[in-house]
Amino acid sequence: MSFCEGCIDLKELPGKEQGSTQQINGVTTYVSKGSRKGNVVVATDIYGLGIPNPKIVADIIANESGLNVYIPDIFPNGPIKPDDFQLPNKASSGPPSEERMGKNFENFMAWMGKGHGPDKTYPIFKKVIDEVSKEGPTGAIGYCYGAKLAVIAAQEGAVKGIALYHPSLLEASDAEKIQTKTLLNEAELDPLFGELKDTFEKTLKSRNLLDSRTKQYPNTVHGFGCRPDLEDAKVKAGWEESVSTTGKFFQETLA
Repeated sequence: MSFCEGCIDLKELPGKEQGSTQQINGVTTYVSKGSRKGNVVVATDIYGLGIPNPKIVADIIANESGLNVYIPDIFPNGPIKPDDFQLPNKASSGPPSEERMGKNFENFMAWMGKGHGPDKTYPIFKKVIDEVSKEGPTGAIGYCYGAKLAVIAAQEGAVKGIALYHPSLLEASDAEKIQTKTLLNEAELDPLFGELKDTFEKTLKSRNLLDSRTKQYPNTVHGFGCRPDLEDAKVKAGWEESVSTTGKFFQETLA
């Protein structure tokens, strides 16, 4: 199952976007320019560009690493919206009831059926990778749903390296096909990747593709990469470290 409470627990990040929206190879894309050669293309979670968080994270990575960061709008029929789900306002309020989660799951599956499967979204993602790669070495970040797209790109050799945050939609065999260096930013509580974590790490390490900075961040949950609970000191520290580590990973990988 590729759905969990963490996928729809929205926590908007503070700040305002600093980049711009452009058309790249026919794809609407958020662009945060850096100061050096090299590109990172981001595959978002199910909220896509419907929330500011991915843009703010992109700006941070661009500012800290100097790399150009691109976020294509991979959901042609629109990302999932917070209003599509009935959720508590704060994580401390507790999880939604089973009945409410059932409705959320129903909404999610209906959305997936509207042209939002990876077979439909990856070609959009790849168009931006292909275009920006003409200007320099390119890597990819995948959050939750987007990790599947980043992995496909790594399997095809379309990118030089990938960083994955709490992946979903993956299978153990996917690790065997990856061709690039891989950084795993793992959540402590992750019902979607938890059972695959050890297999992915072992397989990638045996092939010398697992970055040594791969880490499970304390007290984090699935979704923390783009939607961290900054009121929790451990989560805030872990999220900030993961963003910094991701930038350094790509500085080295794309050098």
